[in-house]
Amino acid sequence: PDKPAMIIYQETKAGFIEDIQNNYFAARIEDAFIKKTGSLPVDSRGWANDYARFSTVLSSAKVADDITIAIEYHCSPVGRKRIDVLLAGGDGGQDNGLIIELKAWDTASATEIDGMVFSPIGGGTIKQHPSLQARQYKGMILSFNQDISAAGIQLHPSAYLCNLYRRTPEPLEDARYQSLLSESRLFLADDNAQLKAYIERLVPRKAKNDILFLLEHGKWRPA
Repeated sequence: PDKPAMIIYQETKAGFIEDIQNNYFAARIEDAFIKKTGSLPVDSRGWANDYARFSTVLSSAKVADDITIAIEYHCSPVGRKRIDVLLAGGDGGQDNGLIIELKAWDTASATEIDGMVFSPIGGGTIKQHPSLQARQYKGMILSFNQDISAAGIQLHPSAYLCNLYRRTPEPLEDARYQSLLSESRLFLADDNAQLKAYIERLVPRKAKNDILFLLEHGKWRPA
């Protein structure tokens, strides 16, 4: 493949939280992005804030300091598909990778188009449901990287919308999205306790495999 998988920023949980607390994170990820790709994407302006919001949940979770985190992981050799967060760890028996799509949206609504939502981006545009985006990333990793399956690592997609508080009823949890949400969890701004519990259940300790190494350097399936 022309562009192999690439992780822009990787750290232990403790290292990531320290970078956020010391205000080093934005500089580190921007430097790494420029070194590895030659430019910065448009969405880089929101990184410091979005990842700081996620670090608040992660720092409160009772998980080992040495579980690992990949941020801005280019998961496909074709196109620019980037996973916001991938947490790698294990539950003592099973190694797990948590794919988390972060969104700063403060509103969104359902559409009649399968798997799509009306987002606030650019004054209002139709975008994929964030949980669908995460589920597609899982599919991409499994279709390109044969070592992840071979090692028995389970991938768990989800989305975290840190500025969107649940409405009654919540359009992004509408019946039309239910089968999607059973495969790819959705956490809203008032779900921090649930997201924390989800992280604690799946990645409380260091994985047996070096999951981030396999994600970046694993063997590619022949096309």
